[in-house]
Amino acid sequence: MDKTTCQAILLALVEAGFVHRDDGRRTYALGPAALAVAAGGGDRARLARLTALTGGRRPD
Repeated sequence: MDKTTCQAILLALVEAGFVHRDDGRRTYALGPAALAVAAGGGDRARLARLTALTGGRRPD
């Protein structure tokens, strides 16, 4: 995956709450939506949204 594609996916995940971006440190961490899914509080709609945002891609 090239850098541009990775950045676009990260930005979409940030907007959806699955990833949190710390601008001061220039780092990323799991966001509240991802933590809810991990804790079992997520539903099929959130998982479907995550899949749609990432295009169903798996890391290379």
